Amino acid sequence: MPWALRNGRKYFYVSQREGDKVRKIYIGGGDIGRAAELTLEVRKERQERVRTWLRETAATYAELDAIDAELVIDLAAYLYATHGFLMNAHSARRTIKSKGISMIESVRKVPLPPTELAKWNELRLRASRGDREAAAELLPLIDQHPELKSRWGDLSRIALSRWLTLVAGADEVTLKALHAEVLDVIRSLRRDSADPMEDLLARRVGLLWLQMHYFDVQVADATTRTPREQEFLVRRQTVTEKAYAEAIMILRDFQAGVRTKLGRRTSKK
Repeated sequence: MPWALRNGRKYFYVSQREGDKVRKIYIGGGDIGRAAELTLEVRKERQERVRTWLRETAATYAELDAIDAELVIDLAAYLYATHGFLMNAHSARRTIKSKGISMIESVRKVPLPPTELAKWNELRLRASRGDREAAAELLPLIDQHPELKSRWGDLSRIALSRWLTLVAGADEVTLKALHAEVLDVIRSLRRDSADPMEDLLARRVGLLWLQMHYFDVQVADATTRTPREQEFLVRRQTVTEKAYAEAIMILRDFQAGVRTKLGRRTSKK
């Protein structure tokens, strides 16, 4: 505690950094010192609450980001290998590299032997960057293991389920209503109900639509939060809006079959 004993009496001091030095500032003794001490304790407690909220909230979003990143990398690799679409997957690769793999180990399990698993991970990352040789090697591996495609649908459903739970909480009525809304959005985006790739791309747009509305509400309700918390939520809102816009463009280009257009746009980023 920042109390000092002088001539038999206690006096309260606070430390203040000035450059490389720390200077002690005298506050007072008695009631003045105790009031200052209480103020500092309240401030520290509030700062710790903010740090805890930011840490826990960031961890929640990071796990959800990692699930989406897994799906984006797989779709980007497959779209390039089969259609020549160069989908922007930079943020997805960065997420997986920094934190994604360890967070969703139970979700991301790939039904391949260790040797083929290592090959799959390397090829899909390279193909998602537009590596033609990797893309050519990727397709035979997918043909040999069709369960890899099934996993994409699993990731999509897991992501939607977790976001619905995050938005609705324990309210089953709200959860079902939101699920129905998302499915309506997905249906409105699709043109070919028989194309599984279009379905996956449309589902990702619907999922990002849900996230975008979630963060709109979070930012609107953040008036009582600290500036750090507000800044964090606004940053998430901006990132989600950008991802939503990109996902719509990817879907529309896929539906239109304009391969060179997408390739030119993503190569400029």
